[in-house]
Amino acid sequence: MQTPTAMTALALSLSLLLAACDTSGVPKDDSLALRPGSNAATFQRAQVTVTAPPGTWTVSGAAPWVQVTQRAESGRAAFTFTADAQAAIPPTANLSAVTDTVTISGPAGRYDLTLTLPLTAVQGQVPATAAPTAALSPLAAPDAQVPHAPGRILVVYRGAPSAALTVQGARPVRQLRIGQDVTHVLDVPDMAAALARYRQDPQVRTAIRDVRLHAQATFTPGDPYAGAQWALPKIGYADVLADHPERYPNAVTIAVVDSGVRAEHEDLQGRVYGPQDGAADLITDPGNGDGDGPDRDPTDPGVSGGTSHGTAVTGVLAANQNAVGVTGGTLNAPVRVLPVRVLGNAGDGDTSEVLLGLRYAAGETVTVGSVTYTNPHPAQVINLSVGASGDAFTAEEKAFICEAVTAAASRGALVVAAAGNSGRADAQYPGACADALAVAAVTLDAQGNWAHAPYSATGPHVALSAPGGSLDTTYNGAALGGTRAPDGILTTAWRTGGATGTYAFEQGTSFATPMVSAVAALMFSKGVVSTATQAKARLLATATDVLTPGKDNQTGAGVLNASAALSLSGTTPPPTAALVTIQNTDRTRTWQPPVQSSGAWRAYLSGGTYHVRSGRDTNGNLTLDDSEVTQARDVTLQDGEAQVLP
Repeated sequence: MQTPTAMTALALSLSLLLAACDTSGVPKDDSLALRPGSNAATFQRAQVTVTAPPGTWTVSGAAPWVQVTQRAESGRAAFTFTADAQAAIPPTANLSAVTDTVTISGPAGRYDLTLTLPLTAVQGQVPATAAPTAALSPLAAPDAQVPHAPGRILVVYRGAPSAALTVQGARPVRQLRIGQDVTHVLDVPDMAAALARYRQDPQVRTAIRDVRLHAQATFTPGDPYAGAQWALPKIGYADVLADHPERYPNAVTIAVVDSGVRAEHEDLQGRVYGPQDGAADLITDPGNGDGDGPDRDPTDPGVSGGTSHGTAVTGVLAANQNAVGVTGGTLNAPVRVLPVRVLGNAGDGDTSEVLLGLRYAAGETVTVGSVTYTNPHPAQVINLSVGASGDAFTAEEKAFICEAVTAAASRGALVVAAAGNSGRADAQYPGACADALAVAAVTLDAQGNWAHAPYSATGPHVALSAPGGSLDTTYNGAALGGTRAPDGILTTAWRTGGATGTYAFEQGTSFATPMVSAVAALMFSKGVVSTATQAKARLLATATDVLTPGKDNQTGAGVLNASAALSLSGTTPPPTAALVTIQNTDRTRTWQPPVQSSGAWRAYLSGGTYHVRSGRDTNGNLTLDDSEVTQARDVTLQDGEAQVLP
């Protein structure tokens, strides 16, 4: 969107009033007048009404939680803004007020109106005693079991044994003395039986297996260009690469709703679902670049002189590790990409087709023309490196977009969307939808620290950030072919007209987004989380806080931390962290307010009745399971009346 023009001072009198529930009559006096420039109003009883002289007026920029109705009254135009207060509350319920700026445009000028919705505080204390849990933490393996099999053990005696026990079949390997203790190392035919026998000897202080340890050298992928993939180690992938592959047993599908994918790229072999497994082109215009309409071929025909956007996104997600070029964020875990083509040969697509692709990716059966498409692999993660400025949509259009995002989320998909590349305060959609996870971009500064990427959009919709890179700087220190590599994101590419795949440096929130999608897929594969709600909460809770302390409009909760999200570093929140979960009466919305180390918490909600559960997260999945809840109650709040729970 172009920068708004300056407001012109015209003789326009718009009357503003704070309406009660009954809005049938609009007072004609004692009302506030909108003036050119910035204006402010506060919702009371969820409504604000603006009246204007006769003429054609429009309202744009309203958030999905603001409904706008227009009517004629006594020869004037009247606009009523009605807030869906619960929809406005952020997932962490940590804002005492929510704001939205709308624009009123007409023949006499253009006016900004900032609408503020005050919220009501409720606070309490998480009980100190955690409820017992019968389940083992999915992040902690049980103690290794000693098999009834041959192996090596060590037996530590208290001082020199007067008569060392001999187990049938044991073969001495070595004898050691540490201080006053004597240690015998033995090869035995049955480790479990031998250990049980030695532990009965009163002279034995301990008897254990002699487990072989390994040097903890930094593990790096063997891909030829991995050295220029500076972003992966920066977000904790040294730990992820060293993690045991067998800890990622669960198959996961990531849908790439984009321009299509060149699945024949040599670095994507075996990582992309084909036509028989649900891949689809859902663009109806035969002039979209491939010469036909919807079908099962999601191949990106590309733009003359350009590269395939969907192929580049897919490379960030899933390029084969130790293959021929770069490493994707899902390494060699059993993660497959489902390509859904919704962007045409100019790199853009209609809202209808993008949302059709989103719903299809989540598992809805869709019909295009006379052909019905069924997705055999509904995605656990949907990557949307697409979007447009909120200024491009009306309130109804935003609501329609967010309805599709919510539908995908209700089917269990985590919708990860780009925050946008406008470089300004700009709520891009679908990323700004409440059920999407909007990802902004960071890059490096001259000292190698995180910096907000100047092209990345900002605003309260930003939930998280990840490396999106910069093609204008070379702070990462890597070199390719003797030339310093830019700070872009190196990934798979396919140039239009080319016969084979290639590689390219990219930049943008389009490439920060799949990094988050990749880590989310690894979390599902490892079993760290089992639902999209858990995945979203864990990604935010484990992010590395940068720039200003706490959530900010540039980086959200912070920078993606793959190591912490997968419980591979000490930065993971403690497994017994106090948690509070708040739901509305019909359980359609859930909030998790921040909890202090003391267990004290505060949330900001609208008037209404809520179900509040609190307890201790004993299994580290960042959600309250039934066995972990120590207190549950229904709370009724009145607008403007703060409550302290006993």
